[in-house]
Amino acid sequence: MTRTLGFLALLTSSCWAQQTAENVSELATISVNVSTTFGERVGPVVAILKAIGPKATYKQYGATINFERIPFGMYALEIQAAGFNIRREQVAVYQAEVQLWVGLVVSPRHSAERSEVVGSVALHDTSPADLWVRLVPLYSSDFVEGRTTSSGTFHLGGVEPGRYLLLVFNESNLLMTRVVNYPGGRLTLDLDLAEQDQREISPPHH
Repeated sequence: MTRTLGFLALLTSSCWAQQTAENVSELATISVNVSTTFGERVGPVVAILKAIGPKATYKQYGATINFERIPFGMYALEIQAAGFNIRREQVAVYQAEVQLWVGLVVSPRHSAERSEVVGSVALHDTSPADLWVRLVPLYSSDFVEGRTTSSGTFHLGGVEPGRYLLLVFNESNLLMTRVVNYPGGRLTLDLDLAEQDQREISPPHH
């Protein structure tokens, strides 16, 4: 009987230690770098992390955001800062160290000007068909894309001001990349696939 109890105690102790080790291994540290969508410093922010499913909420305030000992899972992240639109993103946390970069958009002033990027891709005899244009933000997770027309023109609406990587591609190849600084309003881009340099596109200063 004594041996049985001793064995059960040892087994229980081993199981508890194993569960504790597993729980520890499934905790993460989440570091959030916050800037404007142009990569500039923002200053102190309020960061709210809410678990999707379990009712758990974590909140921090400051210029540096680090959530520690966060259980693995899916989370809704909300970033607030004075003078900026609230940014909401969904975050998957399934590794011990999670690094995030979140870009905030300055609160817009009232304006009737539409937010859009339009333009054309110069087509040549050797140009591939069925082209797509995509704007991938450097400091946030939302991208905007659209297919070019048969004449090579494109229209991308609902683009937030910020710094983007522009991609031109078809079903099999990436054909062009450009860095684009988009200040808002209407921006027109004229692209040529024959130009392979990685120049940066910025609108002219007025």
